[in-house]
Amino acid sequence: MPKKRKRIEKKVTINGKRISVYGFSAFEISQKIEALEAEAERKKYPLFSEVLEDWKEEHFEKIAIGTQTCYTPAINRAKAEFKNTRLCDITAKEISALLKSLAALGYSQQTVKVQKTLISLVFSYAQSNDIVQYNPAEHAELPSKLPKKPRDIPDDDVIKKIMKSSDLTFGDFAIFLLLTGCRRGEALAVQWKDIDLKEKTITINKTVVYNGNKPILEDHTKTQSGMRTVVILSALIPVLREKRKGTSPDDFVFGKGQMPYTQTEFRRRWDKYVKEAEIDVTPHQLRHAYATILFDAKVDEKVAQTFMGHSKIEITRNIYTHLRQHRAAQAKKDINKFISKNFIQ
Repeated sequence: MPKKRKRIEKKVTINGKRISVYGFSAFEISQKIEALEAEAERKKYPLFSEVLEDWKEEHFEKIAIGTQTCYTPAINRAKAEFKNTRLCDITAKEISALLKSLAALGYSQQTVKVQKTLISLVFSYAQSNDIVQYNPAEHAELPSKLPKKPRDIPDDDVIKKIMKSSDLTFGDFAIFLLLTGCRRGEALAVQWKDIDLKEKTITINKTVVYNGNKPILEDHTKTQSGMRTVVILSALIPVLREKRKGTSPDDFVFGKGQMPYTQTEFRRRWDKYVKEAEIDVTPHQLRHAYATILFDAKVDEKVAQTFMGHSKIEITRNIYTHLRQHRAAQAKKDINKFISKNFIQ
């Protein structure tokens, strides 16, 4: 009968804790101790990607769907950049270098800012869990003169086409955006019970966001200021009256009865509309067009802020400033054309 092997115990201290390690040989115990020390080292000094995944598991589902969509590319870029780097080894200089590389690739100011915010959130999570002592992202520098995506303004010919397109597929939706300044999600969330044709008002108090193709109705807007009452302009009244026929209060104005459109359903309708109308425009550009209407009608900036649902007056002022510059540039072209035509042979 083979002799029974005797198990050996060895006490060791790992990360300040006294533990017992068992094995049947000194070599086996040595291997176990080595593995325990490596695991303790990994937990004490985890990789950035590991902490990022822990942050996602704890916080990502609590973030609005739209924000999740915004953060996802930033998460993927951060993973690629700091794939095998321990969190504690990442410096403000390295984060600044990543932001600078994004700027060099032509990413917009907003995209670069989101990247910095995402990394900062991961480090803040690590701080709260005593993994690191400070957040280097707070000291990372944003590149100067980052490109901003221009606010494209549909020209007068496009606006005229939209105003005459109520009989086209989804033409009523385009007119609604143009004459209310609603964001796409806000417009898709409007139900007939939110519209008072007698008082000529629309209550904006929710939004549709998408998780993949699935529509999700959130009982709030993008910002607190987005919760507002929109004035129904006269040109929109006949469009709404025609569309309201045969509906119930809980039906969505732009949806399938009491269900919002899926992402695919919305996209199919919008793509068909711009093709039929022979225009190249996005829903958000029509929000800019609404701002142009307010500007040209000399609506005060503070009133325009309320109508647009901007969280800060600076946003409205920036739009108005851009519109003034746009108008000035167009006036310069018109003057030069007039002089060339009338005074230069």
